[in-house]
Amino acid sequence: VEDNLGVRNYHIYYNDQEFVTTDNNLLITDLYPTTEYDFTVYAEDFAGNKSNPVSQSFVTLSIPPDGIPDIIAGGVNTDQEITNRNKKEWIYGSYLKIGGTDNITDLNGVLVFKIPPLPTNQKLETVELSFYLDSIVGNPKGNIDLYGLDYRRKAEIGDDVFYQGTFSSSKDYALKDDILTINNSTGYITTDSITSIKILDYLNDQLAKGAHGNNYLFFRLNSDVENENANSYFKIASADNQHNLKPLLKFIFEHTDGVNDFELNNVLDIYPNPVNSKLTILDKSALVEQFEIYNSSGNIVRKVTINNQGNLIIDISDLNKGIYFLKAKAGNKHVVKKIIKL
Repeated sequence: VEDNLGVRNYHIYYNDQEFVTTDNNLLITDLYPTTEYDFTVYAEDFAGNKSNPVSQSFVTLSIPPDGIPDIIAGGVNTDQEITNRNKKEWIYGSYLKIGGTDNITDLNGVLVFKIPPLPTNQKLETVELSFYLDSIVGNPKGNIDLYGLDYRRKAEIGDDVFYQGTFSSSKDYALKDDILTINNSTGYITTDSITSIKILDYLNDQLAKGAHGNNYLFFRLNSDVENENANSYFKIASADNQHNLKPLLKFIFEHTDGVNDFELNNVLDIYPNPVNSKLTILDKSALVEQFEIYNSSGNIVRKVTINNQGNLIIDISDLNKGIYFLKAKAGNKHVVKKIIKL
């Protein structure tokens, strides 16, 4: 059809799922390496006219021999609202409400993720949770906290998971106090570096309890006050949201660019880590010629050239809190280590 009014959105179909996006790109999660997938796409304009569908098959890339790319798991569509009477409110809706809906009903939101098969020869560095804040409705008096719940073999949310009140480490797996406040802007909310490490600890605890790939993790979002104001809640996109806004769980692996056998892995000591201001580096090999510090976006924030002196102190007091990566170079080889700035 002729596009007289401009493209309103694109419809993408695969594996009996539909995605709708206004952008000309789309993130599709939970794909496996070296696997063929069939996609069908058509465009729709503002008058409702639809283009002829285009179908194409793609084969995903294999895992490279020097490491694995980060794995992104999309939310599972059994996520739900849970009422203060521990009633599962609904399933397969586009949004979750967290807070108060009327004078007697308060809601939690529970996100569900399928644990992907995790490689045994790669070290997990951290796990990031992201979800999309669509809007803040009314006048919530409380903030939203994040907890992890025990894994389950099926994607069904367990009974008696509702909680509302002061953030407490005695309640399930307390991950983040005030992950949402009335000061948040709409858009994707991603856990900070400290919370992401807590999520990794939570995952490791669940694996130690017997969880494995194809089991399910659950994250509860709840208000930190009891009896929230009526019609006052945080509205986030659920896994059923068709506009490319589903919750995401990103498994980030330690990337060393194939230098696992390089001796600097064993002879390079960094302390303290986490660090507030001054980072001490002890190079027992006295081979390192240069150190570079990168932020989480991959930008160099420090570069220090040395003369194989073995020891070095770098002042990073002016850097923002977060995760950084220290690259040590010796000749044509290097090793990367993670540091946490407090």
